[in-house]
Amino acid sequence: RVEYLIGTGLSFSAAKSQAQAEIMKMFNIDNVTLGNSETLDISKSGDGNAVLLAISAILQSDKTEAQLTELLSTINTDIRTDGTLDSTNTKTTLLTAVDYIMERHSTIRTNIESRYNSLGISATIPAFESYAFKLNTTTPFVAVGNGGIYTSSNGTSWTQRSSTACSGVTYGNNTFVAVGGSGTILTSSTETSSAPYDWTSRTSGTSSGLNEITYGNGIFVAVGSAGTIITSTDGITWTSRTSPHSNGINDVTYENSTFVAVGGTGNIITSSDGISWTSRTSNTSQELYGVKYGNSTFVVVGNSGTVLTSSDGTTWTSRTSATNANWEGGVTYGNSLFVAVGVGGKMQTSSDGITWTERDSKIPTNAVIYAVTYGNNIFVALGSGSEGSTSSDGINWTAGSGSGVMYDVTTAQ
Repeated sequence: RVEYLIGTGLSFSAAKSQAQAEIMKMFNIDNVTLGNSETLDISKSGDGNAVLLAISAILQSDKTEAQLTELLSTINTDIRTDGTLDSTNTKTTLLTAVDYIMERHSTIRTNIESRYNSLGISATIPAFESYAFKLNTTTPFVAVGNGGIYTSSNGTSWTQRSSTACSGVTYGNNTFVAVGGSGTILTSSTETSSAPYDWTSRTSGTSSGLNEITYGNGIFVAVGSAGTIITSTDGITWTSRTSPHSNGINDVTYENSTFVAVGGTGNIITSSDGISWTSRTSNTSQELYGVKYGNSTFVVVGNSGTVLTSSDGTTWTSRTSATNANWEGGVTYGNSLFVAVGVGGKMQTSSDGITWTERDSKIPTNAVIYAVTYGNNIFVALGSGSEGSTSSDGINWTAGSGSGVMYDVTTAQ
């Protein structure tokens, strides 16, 4: 690239400066002053050294020497005349490499430190992680279940991140928070380069099973068995709250300045702050499993085809379900559409929460769809036996896969 720019009349210094900026842009890195590239050193701290190591790690990833040479040659040819990477295949190769090193960033650092130590050289490995992951601007899906915590970039291929069983997960305040049995809570902060790949266990202050969690109004609210409600502003320090009833709470959401939680025997409770809660009349005794807000409407789903709607979370109206299913997987909203999922691979959709249409989920009828969400412009549904499916519109679904029994799925929105 430098050679080509000099041929257009630029000085060597100007050509090199422009080429460096173009290459950093190719890796989505900006606002970094590299200095002279020939003086950069991955054994020393500093932004320029960190950028060098980040780009080197991406290019090398799991490639052989021959594969690396071929990739460099392909990039050289591509960027020579216009300074931009145009090949879709090459971009995909680099994104795949980012996914590869995301899972191994700690090992990369340890390997380099060990190598310098073996050579008797004192080294300070620069903070390359934050630059290495800038190329991937899509937040992964995070799913939780019996097998632990998993992530996926496409909603189909899943990688385990923790073996701790969990039942609910949400995102807020730059933090993913997962909850589970016996008061289990784990967090992963997006303020570090490791999220949502490295998870830290937290003390919840309760031994009750936690079923679900949401974030709103500056506070996390987790709910569970026997009317358990706990709250936290940071996901780390938790405080117990009092529920109006002692029945299990299955789901909770926050929208329209209101927390709404649903559970056993038709119980619905609401709160403006997540701390003080009020019981509401649902006019049903069915178990309620899911609640979501969209199109200026709260939608609740439950057993025996139960569907309820409310504009404010206080007054509820019964609606007719498209099929008499147990909607154990709850409901989500995205792309102007509600999607409810449940037992027997059942799925139904609605634009307003009132009129529902049954859809083919592409998940077997012997499975329970326990989880559904919308993010990165696609819907993702996950079943009880490693089944899954995805959809761009919520209407037409493509069979995919999960990883064991998954109970909830989300992404950073």
